[in-house]
Amino acid sequence: EFRHLCVDLAKLETVDGRVLYRAAQAMLHRLGLDDLDEENTSYNMLMTRRFVMVVPRKAEWFAVDPNDPESSEVDRRISLNGLAFAGSFFTISPHHQDRLLKVGPMQFLRGITHTDAKQ
Repeated sequence: EFRHLCVDLAKLETVDGRVLYRAAQAMLHRLGLDDLDEENTSYNMLMTRRFVMVVPRKAEWFAVDPNDPESSEVDRRISLNGLAFAGSFFTISPHHQDRLLKVGPMQFLRGITHTDAKQ
């Protein structure tokens, strides 16, 4: 539902720092993120013992109720870190938790990532 790449580490002959570095560089290249400057490149990389995943991002936060004059700036934005892609969503208020549950986690992830083939 959003752009990402994964490498199954079990399929690699050996896994060490050099192999992981090359895998990460290859994923960034396939996603078109290797030749962008650091200021304009945003992505999350998750690594477990089983896989490495790279997800290009377009935003730090998801906008909820962007036009609600009653809400503060903090209430209108929910910031998501890389752990959201592993299923862990952290909220700072009951209002944010309610919005997350109402909108749904996948909609939040789609809102901060690229869903098309190009950035």
